[in-house]
Amino acid sequence: MLNSFIFIAHGPAWWREISADPDKSKTYPTGPIVSVGKERRLLSDCYNLCADISATSGFNTLSRDISFSEDFVEKHSDKLIFGSDFLCIAPDGHQDGPIMRHLELLRTLRILGENALSLMGE
Repeated sequence: MLNSFIFIAHGPAWWREISADPDKSKTYPTGPIVSVGKERRLLSDCYNLCADISATSGFNTLSRDISFSEDFVEKHSDKLIFGSDFLCIAPDGHQDGPIMRHLELLRTLRILGENALSLMGE
């Protein structure tokens, strides 16, 4: 029965595990990601697991080590989604604040796909 469900992982505790040696004393670890952690193995092994890269935890994870993130995104692009309950994109494209920095990072990493639509069967 669980095989028919899609699970979406997210949050500081999940994203901290991107590194094999996570600093559990910090909500949002900083610095380079030296070796692959549990979350990457889980994304590879569990076909029905996706990861939400929104909010501070997603932004921190992707921005703390761009070279690692580029490889991570290439490997798991079909499993990454961006979900937000805070839409603040100005029609003229001149939005300020953390969400715009996040969207700029997603563009830099070329995360522009339609994963959420495919998860919903669209």
